[in-house]
Amino acid sequence: MKRTTVLIIGPAILAAECGSSAVGSAGNVPDDSDDAKANWILGYLLSAQASEAGEPSEPKIVLTDTSGGQTTATAVDADLEGDDTFETDERVTDLLYDLANTIEARGDLRPLVSTGGLYLVYNAAPALYSPAELEGVLSDETTYQWPSHVVADDDPAAELPFHTFAEEIGESFLEAFHDPDNEFPRNEWRDLADQGIPDEANPIPIELREFDSISVADGGHDGIEWFVWYVSIDYQNGEPRIVGLTFHAWTP
Repeated sequence: MKRTTVLIIGPAILAAECGSSAVGSAGNVPDDSDDAKANWILGYLLSAQASEAGEPSEPKIVLTDTSGGQTTATAVDADLEGDDTFETDERVTDLLYDLANTIEARGDLRPLVSTGGLYLVYNAAPALYSPAELEGVLSDETTYQWPSHVVADDDPAAELPFHTFAEEIGESFLEAFHDPDNEFPRNEWRDLADQGIPDEANPIPIELREFDSISVADGGHDGIEWFVWYVSIDYQNGEPRIVGLTFHAWTP
């Protein structure tokens, strides 16, 4: 299946580091040039799928803008293995159940996600977790001060709690997953775009919009708040795998 994927690569992805307030990391970037960084980040997610489809391991990169500290990189015609039956593929729902079970058991996420890693979008720019970083992440007792959708990071009055990955990300996903009203709609934002919803309203970052997605929603508590996890999916060796988790919440 032919795709054109555009990435907006900013400092939050390139320089993210595991520490008191950061999530994920970009790993070992070969050198400091914009071209090298863009090739590395893009190839990290896409090269495995492209090579499985018989293409070279590095997708073609076209750098189109490097203004404002960001690099726009486009992978042109990456021949990724896809499945036209995503909308009815029951294995995608099964994958959600496997994810929930793995989180509850504090197990290994790697068999469920892309061989190129996992993008996590949680109240901040996308952070890329490599397979090595995912190993043991649910059982890791290290705590982080995670970004909030209601409190600004630079608010001097902010006292954000410290939580582990499993406590902050895992428990949030499970709360949504176990909502009895969940219907797990697929490609929800593509449907909304067809209805005239502006593209800038889409909470799924541009890095992940070309992938199919399935939504896991919590309807809120007494109408005060609702939130959704958008699980981005691609196929590797014909099997659905998770390439991204995007959190989106609303609070009045």
